[in-house]
Amino acid sequence: MLTIQGKQYITTKIASEITGYGESYIQRLAKQNKVEGMKIGPAWAIEKESIIKYAANTNPPAARLSIKMNLKAIQLGHKMRKAPDGRVHCIYCGESIKNIYEGKPSCKKQ
Repeated sequence: MLTIQGKQYITTKIASEITGYGESYIQRLAKQNKVEGMKIGPAWAIEKESIIKYAANTNPPAARLSIKMNLKAIQLGHKMRKAPDGRVHCIYCGESIKNIYEGKPSCKKQ
Protein backbone atom coordinates (compact mmCIF):
# COMPACT_ATOMS: atom_id res chain seq x y z
CA MET A 1 0.00 0.00 0.00
CA LEU A 2 1.22 3.48 -0.89
CA THR A 3 0.19 6.69 0.88
CA ILE A 4 0.30 9.98 -1.02
CA GLN A 5 -1.05 13.20 0.52
CA GLY A 6 -2.93 11.21 3.15
CA LYS A 7 -4.66 8.94 0.62
CA GLN A 8 -4.03 5.20 0.49
CA TYR A 9 -3.35 3.65 -2.90
CA ILE A 10 -3.51 -0.07 -3.62
CA THR A 11 -2.59 -2.24 -6.59
CA THR A 12 -5.20 -3.28 -9.11
CA LYS A 13 -4.71 -6.84 -7.84
CA ILE A 14 -5.74 -5.90 -4.29
CA ALA A 15 -8.60 -3.75 -5.63
CA SER A 16 -9.73 -6.77 -7.63
CA GLU A 17 -9.64 -9.01 -4.55
CA ILE A 18 -11.70 -6.47 -2.57
CA THR A 19 -14.34 -5.74 -5.22
CA GLY A 20 -14.42 -8.86 -7.36
CA TYR A 21 -13.84 -6.75 -10.49
CA GLY A 22 -11.17 -7.77 -12.97
CA GLU A 23 -7.86 -5.91 -12.92
CA SER A 24 -8.29 -4.62 -16.49
CA TYR A 25 -11.76 -3.29 -15.61
CA ILE A 26 -10.31 -1.41 -12.64
CA GLN A 27 -7.60 0.06 -14.88
CA ARG A 28 -10.31 1.17 -17.31
CA LEU A 29 -12.25 2.83 -14.47
CA ALA A 30 -9.10 4.76 -13.55
CA LYS A 31 -8.44 5.77 -17.18
CA GLN A 32 -12.05 7.01 -17.43
CA ASN A 33 -11.68 8.92 -14.11
CA LYS A 34 -14.50 6.94 -12.53
CA VAL A 35 -12.11 6.02 -9.70
CA GLU A 36 -9.00 7.87 -8.59
CA GLY A 37 -5.82 6.25 -9.79
CA MET A 38 -2.35 6.94 -11.13
CA LYS A 39 -0.05 5.07 -13.41
CA ILE A 40 3.32 4.27 -11.90
CA GLY A 41 5.49 2.80 -14.61
CA PRO A 42 3.51 -0.04 -16.20
CA ALA A 43 1.26 -0.54 -13.16
CA TRP A 44 -1.75 1.33 -11.79
CA ALA A 45 -2.20 2.48 -8.20
CA ILE A 46 -5.86 2.88 -7.25
CA GLU A 47 -7.04 5.12 -4.42
CA LYS A 48 -8.57 2.66 -1.96
CA GLU A 49 -11.60 4.67 -0.84
CA SER A 50 -12.60 5.65 -4.39
CA ILE A 51 -12.79 2.03 -5.61
CA ILE A 52 -14.70 0.98 -2.49
CA LYS A 53 -17.18 3.86 -2.94
CA TYR A 54 -17.56 3.10 -6.65
CA ALA A 55 -18.27 -0.56 -5.92
CA ALA A 56 -20.69 0.31 -3.12
CA ASN A 57 -22.65 2.69 -5.36
CA THR A 58 -22.84 0.43 -8.41
CA ASN A 59 -23.52 -2.96 -6.81
CA PRO A 60 -26.68 -4.37 -5.21
CA PRO A 61 -26.80 -4.65 -1.39
CA ALA A 62 -25.66 -8.30 -1.33
CA ALA A 63 -22.56 -7.42 -3.33
CA ARG A 64 -21.83 -4.48 -1.00
CA LEU A 65 -21.79 -6.87 1.96
CA SER A 66 -19.45 -9.16 0.04
CA ILE A 67 -17.06 -6.24 -0.55
CA LYS A 68 -17.08 -5.39 3.18
CA MET A 69 -16.43 -9.02 4.04
CA ASN A 70 -13.55 -9.31 1.55
CA LEU A 71 -11.99 -6.07 2.79
CA LYS A 72 -12.08 -7.23 6.41
CA ALA A 73 -10.61 -10.63 5.49
CA ILE A 74 -7.76 -9.02 3.55
CA GLN A 75 -7.03 -6.64 6.42
CA LEU A 76 -6.73 -9.66 8.74
CA GLY A 77 -4.22 -11.34 6.40
CA HIS A 78 -6.51 -13.85 4.70
CA LYS A 79 -6.37 -14.57 0.96
CA MET A 80 -9.86 -15.35 -0.23
CA ARG A 81 -10.87 -17.58 -3.13
CA LYS A 82 -14.18 -18.89 -4.40
CA ALA A 83 -14.37 -22.68 -4.57
CA PRO A 84 -16.21 -24.49 -7.39
CA ASP A 85 -19.06 -25.15 -4.96
CA GLY A 86 -19.47 -21.38 -4.45
CA ARG A 87 -18.00 -21.25 -0.95
CA VAL A 88 -15.61 -18.35 -0.35
CA HIS A 89 -12.74 -19.32 1.92
CA CYS A 90 -9.16 -18.44 2.86
CA ILE A 91 -6.63 -20.45 0.85
CA TYR A 92 -4.24 -20.44 3.83
CA CYS A 93 -6.40 -21.45 6.79
CA GLY A 94 -9.57 -22.71 5.05
CA GLU A 95 -11.87 -20.52 7.14
CA SER A 96 -15.08 -19.33 5.45
CA ILE A 97 -15.56 -15.64 4.73
CA LYS A 98 -18.67 -15.57 6.94
CA ASN A 99 -16.73 -16.84 9.96
CA ILE A 100 -13.93 -14.35 9.29
CA TYR A 101 -16.40 -11.47 9.02
CA GLU A 102 -18.08 -12.53 12.25
CA GLY A 103 -14.87 -12.41 14.26
CA LYS A 104 -12.26 -15.01 13.25
CA PRO A 105 -8.82 -13.65 14.21
CA SER A 106 -6.00 -12.99 11.80
CA CYS A 107 -4.91 -15.77 9.47
CA LYS A 108 -2.24 -18.13 10.77
CA LYS A 109 -0.58 -18.69 7.39
CA GLN A 110 3.00 -18.62 8.76
